[in-house]
Amino acid sequence: MMVYANSIESVYRGLGRARLTTGRKRVQRSQRVQEEPEVLVADTMDVPEGNGNPLGNGLGRARQTRPIGQGDAPNRHQQRQGIVPPPVQNHNFEIKLGMINLVQNKMFHGLPSEDPIDHLDEFDRLCDLTKINGVSEDAIKLRLFPMSLADKAHQWEKSLPHGTITTWDECKKAFLAKFFSTGRTAKLRGEISSFIQRNNETFAEAWERFKGYTSQCPHHGFNNESLLSTLYRGCLPRYREMLDTASNGNFLNQDVDDGWQLVENIANSNGSYGEEYDRTNRSSTHHSIESDEKLRKDVKALNEKLDKLI
Repeated sequence: MMVYANSIESVYRGLGRARLTTGRKRVQRSQRVQEEPEVLVADTMDVPEGNGNPLGNGLGRARQTRPIGQGDAPNRHQQRQGIVPPPVQNHNFEIKLGMINLVQNKMFHGLPSEDPIDHLDEFDRLCDLTKINGVSEDAIKLRLFPMSLADKAHQWEKSLPHGTITTWDECKKAFLAKFFSTGRTAKLRGEISSFIQRNNETFAEAWERFKGYTSQCPHHGFNNESLLSTLYRGCLPRYREMLDTASNGNFLNQDVDDGWQLVENIANSNGSYGEEYDRTNRSSTHHSIESDEKLRKDVKALNEKLDKLI
């Protein structure tokens, strides 16, 4: 009986130790779980990088270190060419240094006082001096045109997206759209539509000034009928009478082509007379100045003699 009691007591003590061991293991596992960092599980969707998201879409990859100042200096160079000329099959093609110098002597800076149409005219004339077999106009002009630009105009060309311009026509349109402002167009259209001959201006001078406005703004939008009518109404009365007389009554009844030729003829005649008048007037003025100078010298000499006598 005593032996049986001892056996039961031994079993209870063994069960107690087993419960104690199991409890300790549970506590230890719980502590380890609390101490381990929480692991975030990403969705299967790509997570965009940037905007404060350091994880990006590359979870599981080794983190790459990047210095904060890494982007402060360019690590590669790409040509900033908005104007891209077509390739040339002629391997002997070369633009001579003399031609480049001619182009660079006629630089366009993008200033308000500069005329972009004049620049294109001069550039076209220079490029017409060079003709190379197997080389297109686009290939030559698109290679030379950037060399004719400076300051603001040069910055504009560099700021164009790469490959924006690939033909000479595209280049001219983009250049004029940038540097021939709508304000310039409005001003020149106003000069044309409100043209008035000045009091001290010959008919030839007035006609040249009027044509100058139309030449500076070739997109003015006025037809030849409107131009001749505007010129006629803006002329001084004596020149309107001259145009009417030459038209057998009323200049506005003339055919447009005939009226244009009549204006040219009268301007040429008036210009020749004006030049002759200017030469005569300058000659008379010159003689008058010489006479005045001689008179002053004579008066001065006479005064000196009187001073001596006194």
